[in-house]
Amino acid sequence: MVNPEKNLSFETTKIAAALFDAAKAEKNEIFLTDLNGVLLFSNAVAEKNFPNLKVGTPVFTFLRAPLLKKTFDNVRDGAVETAETRFIIRGTIERNMHAELIRIQEEKESFIHIRLHDETEQVKAATAQRDFVANVSHELRTPLASIAGFVETLRGPAKEDEEAREKFLEIMAAQADRMNALIQSLLSLSRLELNQHTAPTTKLRLKAIVTDAATALAPLAEKKQITVKTALSFAETEEILGDKDELFRVFQNLIENAIKYSPEETQVTVIGEKIDKNLVITVRDQGFGIAPEHLPRLTERFYRVDEARNRAVGGAGLGLSIVHRIILRHKGKLDIESEVGKGSDFKVSLPL
Repeated sequence: MVNPEKNLSFETTKIAAALFDAAKAEKNEIFLTDLNGVLLFSNAVAEKNFPNLKVGTPVFTFLRAPLLKKTFDNVRDGAVETAETRFIIRGTIERNMHAELIRIQEEKESFIHIRLHDETEQVKAATAQRDFVANVSHELRTPLASIAGFVETLRGPAKEDEEAREKFLEIMAAQADRMNALIQSLLSLSRLELNQHTAPTTKLRLKAIVTDAATALAPLAEKKQITVKTALSFAETEEILGDKDELFRVFQNLIENAIKYSPEETQVTVIGEKIDKNLVITVRDQGFGIAPEHLPRLTERFYRVDEARNRAVGGAGLGLSIVHRIILRHKGKLDIESEVGKGSDFKVSLPL
């Protein structure tokens, strides 16, 4: 923390000393400048986030924000004594900031007190919420419009057409199933978010869960002439702390995705290993592979690598988001490796 300088005036030193005491527990960046914007004082948080801080230099050499400068000028020129503004600090990590500025008058000297509050997480949360609502609306709009159109047709032109009626009812049922699956996935996400910080406490044998998930998907694999091979080398008695239904869903989702997004007559391999103090399950396919730019975003809600192909297999872009949250709740880790044209590895590490 920048201590009050000995060569400063008595009033500046007095104010800086008061700020020095108050800023010890302050979690936001604090600056004290003269009316020209020259830095007189900053706290430890400011110094951590702005390594180039130096007393005696203009504050706007490191706070490059036109909106903040304009607000500073208004306070300095006496248009207002206090003011607030919001601005963005560009850099490796973009930060959304809220600034409070106060003009302090002490006898013959005047100062500007600047307090910055980082609102990046709040802005991200608000943006995510807006995107979430928009995505849900988009996902529901198409099947609802489809069902409404078929209902209108069945009431009108196709009222007496038995063949058309059966065809339309089948499509309507499929769209209703799609909406129901979406709603169930949203409810699952909501429950996981509520329980995110509550770790499971039940002892489970992971080998049986993984085997059951692979066995349950045998009919889907047979339909596409895909072989599902399990190679679990750890002992059946190895246990983890977990939620059985949630973990079954993790491996069912990963194996099902491997089957759905692989060409016919290929192989999906489920490999299980004990590595250090973790049980590591890898679901490996011989599918189309995923380009590197998509890998960091695969666990985002509603994110799709291939919109058309995903819709063709009935995906809403929520499966991997649910998988990721379940793994996090179990204090585990999800790693994804893929090469276009050579398949993908989805690796789940869970602590013993």
